[in-house]
Amino acid sequence: MMPFLLLIFLQTPQVKTTLFFVRHAEKVQDGSQDPALSEIGQKRVQRLVHFFSKVPLTEVISTPTLRTQSTAQPIAESHQLDLTLVDIGDFSNLLATLPQKGGTYLIVGHSNTLPAWIEALGCSCEPIDDQDYDNLFLISLDPSGCSSLRFQIEGPAKL
Repeated sequence: MMPFLLLIFLQTPQVKTTLFFVRHAEKVQDGSQDPALSEIGQKRVQRLVHFFSKVPLTEVISTPTLRTQSTAQPIAESHQLDLTLVDIGDFSNLLATLPQKGGTYLIVGHSNTLPAWIEALGCSCEPIDDQDYDNLFLISLDPSGCSSLRFQIEGPAKL
């Protein structure tokens, strides 16, 4: 019986998936449904491009809004990757497949979507205030489970 269990263990892929979740950068407060990034938001994007320059990304994924695409596209371009757009309603399917793929992903979303997506992966996440653009979530998935870190990136006052 023992050799059979050993064989199963050796054949089970030990896939590690790393996910970075970030909210889109600051947006223009113009009352529109799909606002562009503000000047501060554009500066934050440049900081994110610099931050992710040393991270070997497999894929950059964004919702199809202007503010998320404007945050994600420069990072994707800096890695010579195409930006993958996923409708908010399709994220549960995407999140179900990523743990088996392995790799390192950047996902750009919204204050009201990121916590639910992180929790769907088995990690806990506090709500994000609508005025909070400073969080970067690092989620590590492997056969032993989910681990997460939440840290702050430079805020508008420091840009």
